[in-house]
Amino acid sequence: MKKLYTEKQTVLATFLGGPVPAGILMYKNFIRFGKEKQAYITIALTLIFTISFGFVILTLPDEILEKLPSPLITSFYGLIAAILYKRFLAKEVKTAIGDGAQRASNWSVAGFTILGLAINLLIIFGIAYSKPPFSGEKLVVGSSKHEIYYNTTTISEAEAQKLGDELIALGVFTDEVPQTVYLGSSGERYALTIPVQLNSIEDAELATEMKALTWSLEDAFGKPFTITLESYNLTGKRTVKSIE
Repeated sequence: MKKLYTEKQTVLATFLGGPVPAGILMYKNFIRFGKEKQAYITIALTLIFTISFGFVILTLPDEILEKLPSPLITSFYGLIAAILYKRFLAKEVKTAIGDGAQRASNWSVAGFTILGLAINLLIIFGIAYSKPPFSGEKLVVGSSKHEIYYNTTTISEAEAQKLGDELIALGVFTDEVPQTVYLGSSGERYALTIPVQLNSIEDAELATEMKALTWSLEDAFGKPFTITLESYNLTGKRTVKSIE
């Protein structure tokens, strides 16, 4: 006897795991109704939506992304899942269950939710890896090919190169691991953004090291520096800490 996923199970899986779990559960329902064409279309559209939505989220300016609460995003694709389920499956599933079909177990929903969440994260990481970490021009320095992105309207290539030389001399850029930073300018002050691990952003020792770095760079450039430590969590939420 076929087991079917209800609307409630599908929407809950979407809230917990993103759009992919909804696509998987709806795919399974279509397969069990013998509608293979609709099943494969569902999977294809789910992947297209997830990739497109990921690109949109990752290209939004940080100041906009920071104002978007995570529940709003999950509610958005949860609503889409509910609408599509009602439109294409709700009536048929209700009739089938009334005729003796069984509701799928919540354990299987949990399993597909975890699988879908993993696929969502892989897609997001793939998109994030494929796009530059910062906008602007890129300068590669050092044997480890460290990357310095800079705003060409306020920063010259010579200034970016000088920053690279200083970071190598100060031991910030090493031969072990390539690093990426962003150099901008606000008025008479340079603004240097350095990505760090999320669990390091509030580290007191790191803050002390960054404060010493601002002094060294200010001596070298003759202008004040602000260093911004930047990190993102798995949902794309940005955390920053400024050091002057």
